[in-house]
Amino acid sequence: MKLADLLGDVVGQLSEEQRRGMEALIAEYGAGETLRFLLALLAGTSKRERQLIRIFLRELDRIEQGRGD
Repeated sequence: MKLADLLGDVVGQLSEEQRRGMEALIAEYGAGETLRFLLALLAGTSKRERQLIRIFLRELDRIEQGRGD
């Protein structure tokens, strides 16, 4: 299965409000297919899932800072 097919499936599950928010962000900042897919996945997450994602992103930032990236 191609990423474009997966993206279509995920976007199809989003509410109109979630879809509009995602598209507004993409229109303002631009996004390739991979980032569009990630944003669509994030748009469909619950509050708890987004909290865990934020924790994970902070951890990734700490790891990168430790390596000097």
